[in-house]
Amino acid sequence: MNKIEELNAIRKKRRMSYKELAERSGVPLGTIQKIFGGYTRSPRYDNLLAIEQVLTAPAEGTVLPGWSEDAFYEHMKLEESAAPYQAGDRGEYTVDDLKKTDDAIRYELMDGRLYALATPRVAHQLVVNEIRRQLETFITGQGGPCLVLDSGIAVNPEGNDRDWLIPDLMVACDPGIFDEWAARKGPDMVVEVLSRTTRLRDLYYKVGKYCDFGVREYWIVDVAREKVVVHVFNQEEDDGTSETYTFSEPVPVAIFDGQASIDLSRIRELLDQWHVIP
Repeated sequence: MNKIEELNAIRKKRRMSYKELAERSGVPLGTIQKIFGGYTRSPRYDNLLAIEQVLTAPAEGTVLPGWSEDAFYEHMKLEESAAPYQAGDRGEYTVDDLKKTDDAIRYELMDGRLYALATPRVAHQLVVNEIRRQLETFITGQGGPCLVLDSGIAVNPEGNDRDWLIPDLMVACDPGIFDEWAARKGPDMVVEVLSRTTRLRDLYYKVGKYCDFGVREYWIVDVAREKVVVHVFNQEEDDGTSETYTFSEPVPVAIFDGQASIDLSRIRELLDQWHVIP
């Protein structure tokens, strides 16, 4: 059974129609029909990823893959100071609530739901560090004002008290977007490196969030598959483009008008050199 047949089997098991799958994945209905009907021999990588994430997503209301909300919150055992949040309905948390949680645990907030962030693996940090190094080398050489941050700085647009997203890396070219806690406007570029616990959110939910926040460029790096999906948002025309690149080709950085590109083949070399498994 090939990948498409496997996905179609899951779709049938979950009794999900083509129409529902199209609505939830963002892939056009006609495209889905052609993929599962065998008319498209080489489906686009980003379309298959979007379909896969919907079909393998946890049931509605699940906080992390394989965890029910009650099991998740019981496992995390928020400190006594956070007890009022446990009593409330899931999805009703705010940024003020998040700031009162245990500092030892990093959280994201999406639409009023709290998500604990796992400790990143070595391969994850190696990828983030290499992309940051190449970006900073370009920015320093050009003498530009942009800043690259990968230390867990959140994006929390001003006036939004139900979203607090922490990208793996961001590039900001406007010094005025930060307060003491977070970027209060969308940075120019964000990068997310896929992991098991954040895959669904990074691939699916965060695309719309970052676009709404005013982010100009969003990279999703899939180390295991050695691919990068690049979303470039045109905020003025409420439009955008999406391209998929492999680690074997340079990936242009749109916010720098293509003058900069990232060589991801270097990541493969580093993984091999340090004997790190993605």
